[in-house]
Amino acid sequence: MVRPDDPDRPGPFAENVAQLAHTRCHLYPEYIRKILPHLEGTRADKLRVFLRFETTGKDHSRAITEIAMGLYGDPSVELEEIRSEMRAVVSDDLAALHRGLGPWLRAKFPGDVPARVRFAQSLPPEIAEPLIEGVGAHGIGMVATADRVEREVRMGLESGFPEPFFVGLGRRLREVRGDLAQEHYFEANEGPWMFWTSKATAFAHRQPPKIADALQRGFDSARASQRVD
Repeated sequence: MVRPDDPDRPGPFAENVAQLAHTRCHLYPEYIRKILPHLEGTRADKLRVFLRFETTGKDHSRAITEIAMGLYGDPSVELEEIRSEMRAVVSDDLAALHRGLGPWLRAKFPGDVPARVRFAQSLPPEIAEPLIEGVGAHGIGMVATADRVEREVRMGLESGFPEPFFVGLGRRLREVRGDLAQEHYFEANEGPWMFWTSKATAFAHRQPPKIADALQRGFDSARASQRVD
């Protein structure tokens, strides 16, 4: 990502290093999944522990979402049970927790993105919208690649998914790297789109105007939450 001779980077070597220095590159779910087996108590007790992470501003909301991503993935647990735990522990940002239930919905409805959206749409708007955003953020596969997000946009358009799906998909764009449709897709020769904003923006702007706007808003919000100002 910091190669000075890379023609697709916007600035010189020092500028690229500065971008690294001002980006939070850690992902909370990775920490949480490693720590989780070593904690005692109920899920609510563990949620309280993780919410003690010292975060502020935009990183605080991202942390809450990613804590939910790491903590809730068991499809045998019902949504009302999850929400009961959330309400008992969190008072300030339930929407961020709902956005983090993408992995739970993926496990609940494996291989069926439309079913995840329909399930969310059966709920009140204040729950449905962040849940659908979480669906968009997790897409059709664990790894975000250029060909997959292209298919996810098409699926969303053909299925008439609501705007929050595309906002969530915009968040997913920051993770995109590689293209499974390419012959040498396995060669890690470029960084994620979070550092290649021109690629994310070009992808978004190839879509219909309202979809492009939702994708761009999701991408910009996700990227800003990882910036250290």
